Amino acid sequence: VELVAGRLASGPRELVLDADFARSLGVSVGQTVKVLTRQLLVRWNVVGLVRFEGAPGSNGATALVPLETLREAFAAPGKADLVQ
Repeated sequence: VELVAGRLASGPRELVLDADFARSLGVSVGQTVKVLTRQLLVRWNVVGLVRFEGAPGSNGATALVPLETLREAFAAPGKADLVQ
């Protein structure tokens, strides 16, 4: 995985997108995207773009988010260990 723009996500409602996926959405660093959680549609800030060249399982439509942020967003604090 190579960070090609911006930085890694570190705060609430921050995410990093696959660069090709972001381009297909017309989104760049500094913009927001909507993410559907269990409770509602939430705006997230795009803080970085990455490339997954050669990474197994990458289908291009990928977002990187800190695990604790996902736990909070999907109302599963302390429960989620892995999201695929």
